[in-house]
Amino acid sequence: ANWDNPPCSTTCPTDTWLPHEVLRDPYRIPLPADWEPGLYTLMTGMYDSATGADVALPPTAPQSEGQRLILGQIQVLPGSSVEH
Repeated sequence: ANWDNPPCSTTCPTDTWLPHEVLRDPYRIPLPADWEPGLYTLMTGMYDSATGADVALPPTAPQSEGQRLILGQIQVLPGSSVEH
């Protein structure tokens, strides 16, 4: 599943972020009815909305895969959606 949304639903633009600031940005991710139950890796990433280019993660980013930051593992059960 994939979800694309501005940070904090446009209420906290990235040019207002402060170093080491923590922002809460919860989502409910709709899953297709035929989604297979199982253990999945939840990742996040950012891109430049003007160019579509990925925003590079800093070299010190923990648990990354390419330009995606690994948030953790989630268990998807039959008939469920995921809220984070």
